This record gives sequence, C-alpha cells and structure tokens, in this order.
Amino acid sequence: MKKAYVKIMSSMLAMLTVLLCIPVIRKNVSAVTTAQLAAPENLRWDGNVARWDAVPHADSYQVSLLEANMQGDTNQYSCILLEFRTIHDTSLDVAKWFREGERTYCFSVIALSPDYSPSEEVNSPVRTFKRVFPTIKNVKITDRGVLNWDPVASAVRYEIELQNASDIDNAGEIVEEHSVDLISLLNVNGASNGTYNIRIIAWAEDDFYGSVQLSSWKGTYTFKDAQPRLETASNLKWDGSKATWDAVAHAEKYDVELLIDNSSKNTISVITGRSVDFSDYFDEGEHVYSFKVVAKATGYTDSELAVGPEKTFKTSFPDLKNVKISSEGLLTWDAFPKAVRYEFTIGTGGGMVEETHLDLAETIKDYLYGAGTYDISLYAVDINNRRVSPIWTGSYTYETHSAAFDDFVERLYVVAMNRESDPEGKAFWVEKVQNGEYNGADCARFFLLTAPEFMNRKLNDSAFLEVLYHTFYDRDSDQGGKTYWMGRLKDGTTRETVVNDFIESTEWCNVCATYGIRSGAVSHKSEIASQKATKFATRLYTCCLGRAPEEKGLQYWSLALTNLEQTGCSAANLFFTGEEFEGFGTSDDEYVRRLYETFMDRTPQESEVSFWTGEIAKGTQTRASVLAFFGGCEEFTNICKSYGIERG
Repeated sequence: MKKAYVKIMSSMLAMLTVLLCIPVIRKNVSAVTTAQLAAPENLRWDGNVARWDAVPHADSYQVSLLEANMQGDTNQYSCILLEFRTIHDTSLDVAKWFREGERTYCFSVIALSPDYSPSEEVNSPVRTFKRVFPTIKNVKITDRGVLNWDPVASAVRYEIELQNASDIDNAGEIVEEHSVDLISLLNVNGASNGTYNIRIIAWAEDDFYGSVQLSSWKGTYTFKDAQPRLETASNLKWDGSKATWDAVAHAEKYDVELLIDNSSKNTISVITGRSVDFSDYFDEGEHVYSFKVVAKATGYTDSELAVGPEKTFKTSFPDLKNVKISSEGLLTWDAFPKAVRYEFTIGTGGGMVEETHLDLAETIKDYLYGAGTYDISLYAVDINNRRVSPIWTGSYTYETHSAAFDDFVERLYVVAMNRESDPEGKAFWVEKVQNGEYNGADCARFFLLTAPEFMNRKLNDSAFLEVLYHTFYDRDSDQGGKTYWMGRLKDGTTRETVVNDFIESTEWCNVCATYGIRSGAVSHKSEIASQKATKFATRLYTCCLGRAPEEKGLQYWSLALTNLEQTGCSAANLFFTGEEFEGFGTSDDEYVRRLYETFMDRTPQESEVSFWTGEIAKGTQTRASVLAFFGGCEEFTNICKSYGIERG
C-alpha cells in the first residue's frame, strides 16, 4: 500500500513538473519563431541544375539567376536574368533562362519559412555555359522583301531585329504571325540602302519561367528600296499673320506647326498651297510666334524639319456684350462671332454651355452649394478650342427659398426630437443653414449625437436606427439593412461612426438636395465614388456568383467599399469564401476560371487552368493560397484603380 502511494505521488510530481515547464517551452518556441534561418550552404552546379544543401526549418527557397562578368577576384553582375522564384526543392534547372552564346552565370538562394526570418542571400560560384538554340526552319525572303518562316511550336511571338554594318540604321518589331514586310519596316524607321543583319527569335511564355527563348535564325538582307527624302522647306517667313515657305519638289502636303512662346500650339496639314494664316490661332495679348514645316509625299521619306523666324504679335479680343444677371439668377449674353461654346466658373466649380444663357441658381443647386455670394467668370471658345474673348467676371448672391430651410429644420425636430420645433430654436438653425455656416451633416450630427434632448430619449439601438433611417433615407428601415447595422452596433461600432456612414449615403445627398442644402459628405466619398463602388460590387456578383446583385446586398457593398470598410481584396475574398459560393460545389477547374475572370478580367488559357488545377491536385497549392496569389496580381490592382477602390 505504501509503495502504491509513493508511486502515485511520483507520477503526480512528474505531471506537475511537465505542467510547470509548459510556459517555459512555449516561451522558447516563441523565441525560435523570431530567429533567422541559417544561410544556404554548398551552392554548386550540377550541369544546368543549381543545387544547395537543405536548410534546417526552411520550407521553401527563393532562387535568382544572374549573368556574371568576371573582373579580377570579384564577380560583377551585369544583369539579373531571373528575378526571385520561390520553390520547395533544393535544386532548380535554370537552363531555360540561359542566353544565346557563351556566357557566365551564377545563382543566389534565400531560405524561407513562415516561422523564421529569411536567411541571408548567398551567391553560388560562377560557371560558363554555351547555349545554342535550334534554328528556325524554312526562312525565306521574297523578291518583294517579305520575310517568312515556319511557325515554331509553342511560340507566342517572334522578335525581329535588323541592323546594318555601321550600327547606325536599325529596326525591330515584335509579331505574333510568322511573316514580316522588311521593306515597310525599314521605310518606317527611315533606314537607308544597304545590307542588314537579320535575327529572328521565337519566344514562349511559361507560368513559372516567364519569357523563354525557343529558337533563333540569323541572316542578311540587302535593302535597295529606300524611299528618297524630300528636300527641306526653305525661305520660311511671315507675311503679316501668314506663315509662308517655298514649294518643295514632289511634296503633296505640308504639316505646319505653330509655336507660341516656344510651346507647341497647333499643327495644320496643308494639302494645297504653301502658306497658313494663323490669325485664328493667336492667343490674346502680346506673344512671340514661330512655325515649323515638314514636307510629305507618298513614296518619299518626310523632309527634315524647317523652322521659321520668330515674330511678335499683339492680339485683342472683342468683349462679350450685354452680359446680365437677372434677379432670378439667369445669366445671359449676346452671341459671340466664331464661338462654338462658352466656358464658365461658379465658385470652385465650372462647366460649359452652347447656348447664350445659364441658370446660375439652378447650377448652384446642382453643385449642392449653400447660400452665399459666388464669383462668376465667362468667356467664348472657338472651334480650335481657343479662347476668343476676354474673361468676363462678376458675382451672384444665391439665396435659397427660406421655406425650404424651414422645412429642413422642422423635419429634424420632428424626426429626432419627436416634437414640433420651437420658434427660437428653429430660427437659430435656419439662420445657420441660410448663411452657410452649417451644412446638412452638421445639423444632423448635433441633433442625433449631441443635443441633450435627444440623449434624454435614451433610445435603444433598434429605435436609434429607425430615427437614422427616417433622417437620412426618409423611409422606414428594411430588414436586411437594419440587421446589418444592428450587427455593427453589437460588435462595438459607435453610434457616431454609424451616423457618419449614413451621412456618406447617396440617399442623404438626395434629401439635402431637395432642400437646396449641402449634404456635408466628405469629398473622397462623393456620389461619383459611390457609383464606382456600386459598379465594382456589381462586377463581383457577376464574375464570382454568376448573377445580378440583389438591391440590399449591392447597397451594403457599395457603402462598405466607399467608406473604406472593405477593400477590393477583402470583398473578393468574402465572395469566394462565402456561403453562396461554397454552396455551388465548384470544381477546381471552374474555380480557377472564375478567379481569372474576377481578378484579371479575361478568359484563361487552357495551359493556365491546367497549371493551377495541377498545383491544387498535388497539394502544392490550396484554393486559399491561389486566391491570395490572384488578389495580389497587377491586373487586379489596375482593376481596383479603375473603379477608385483600395485594393488592400
């Protein structure tokens, strides 16, 4: 019995010792996770294969290939042929990156692990390789200078290089077909007669290796069909406001460029004649003008550029006549000769009209400006996009109808305070709105977040949200929207944040507009931004879920994206991991195709689909890791930018 007791006590002590050690063990593990991996060792060449010894705890490696130029005892790397590629092995065949001819290379390796800091980068010894590419077959040049060759299997494009012996004239082109018109190519580049070295390179695209050279061909071509160059225009001079020059033999037209104060103003093609009257292109005031002439003709190379003399002209524009502003805010003026439109500014905004009148009051209302005095400018513009009148300036005092302000303030009292306004309080708020001191958002924030009377109502979250819906949306709440906002408040979002989110809504902007009041929405969350966010969200529904959005869901995503509560990546991730998408039971093939449509805006090639589905099947990648890769691609970054969305 005593022995059993001792044995039990020993076991308990052992367990206690283990339990007491657990925090120490965890602490040591935490310390290890912040340590740096050891640098890879024994970097070596095995034929075309780069090898190195495994690094303890490393689960992957970043490998880079460099072309080396030996100078003394140091390695000078003239260029990086391969940016870092991440692999899970301790070897990589880099032959696909070798360049044509005899060259010297080295490779570098960095060890990686999610639980450790990356190792230092280590370079391998250098080694010289000679790469000979297979020759492109059946290359022929026709009598008309067309270069043809047999298509190369797997090639997606061909690079053509032409260079003469003096290395002065050269030309190049990238084509997808297996044919190039050499004469046209050389003529476009202004090449001269002579013998040119030609090189054709066939390129393929590999998902891992990138651009890969497949084969090449070298040859020569004697160019005897160079177009003669037209003579340079001469005797350039001014004849009043006319720019003139002597005729150039064989010229069919002249491109004449006007310069004002040494800056390009207009270019005009002259089909017949050898002069241009630039008086319709002169700017108001005193400026220095010059012009340039290039002669052109079919079958000839353009002439060299000829520059004319400088001359100073002083131009005066006639004023706009009978400019008036009526008591109702209608701006009118007489039609202006040669004008095709009139450009105006009101305060910090502006626009253009083709008529000879502008409703200032209505325009200010459209701009959601408040009451106040605004500076106005107006001028005429001709068909050459040139201002042809002096800028008329004036001012206009905008006073919205006081009844509209009365109604706006009364509405806040009824909705927020649950009572009619008192005369003194109403007069105070109407004055603040009337003189532009407060906008709609300022009023709403005070009534709903600061006013002691509203605070004393002690509304619960549900009743508080109903007040917000009636204040900002002018309607009862909907079930989906209210559930969303109740969840936000339950999760700790402050009432102030929720009010600010409602202020940024399109509905609030519309409510304020009906009363002629500025909504107070922040500029970067404007209606335009909301519209772009709505289009972006609609795109997610279409590409990911394959359907049109429902109204409530679209409203949520538009607001969340506009208010920066969601980014492009986070929104897309939620679509692809959401209950609806998971319920589709999509195959890996269909999953990858939808990723390409959503994140790259294109249909993938079959080889691309095969690559990713193969990686998922092998366990090298998971759907989550593939989703993360697509979310970080450049194409998706550009898509987000086009919609004004933060990619995240």
